[in-house]
Amino acid sequence: MGLSSTQIVNRTTKALTLKVGNHPIATIEKDGTHTISVDPNSTYQRFTLATSVDASGGAGKQMTVDSDQCVDNKCITISEVEGEFQVIKVPRHSQAPPAVSESSSDTSAAATTKRQPGGGASWASWSKN
Repeated sequence: MGLSSTQIVNRTTKALTLKVGNHPIATIEKDGTHTISVDPNSTYQRFTLATSVDASGGAGKQMTVDSDQCVDNKCITISEVEGEFQVIKVPRHSQAPPAVSESSSDTSAAATTKRQPGGGASWASWSKN
C-alpha cells in the first residue's frame, strides 16, 4: 500500500499552524486546505493544529490529528462551534456519513460503534435459530 493523502480543511475563524513535533509544516489559512501524505507502514506520528495567540494575549487553541486518522480518513475538516474545535472526518473506505467528534475526545460514530464479526448479526442471534 502506498502513501495515504488526507485533506485538512480549515473552517475556523483563524489560520491554523500544522506541526510535527516542534517543526511547522504548513499554515492553513481560514477556509484553506492542506494535504498530508502519510505512509501507513511508517511510525505513528502526531500532527498538531494550532491557532496563534490572540490579540489580547490569550493562548491559542490546539488539537492533534494522528497518522492513523490520516490513513483512515480522506478528509478532516476543523471548524469551531461555540469557541471550541469540532472535527468532521470523512472515512476513506466507507459509504457511511461523515463522523463528527470533539477535539477533546473521539466520540465519532466510528469510535463508538461496535461491529459484529462478518458485519452481520451477533453469534447469540444465530444460536437462537
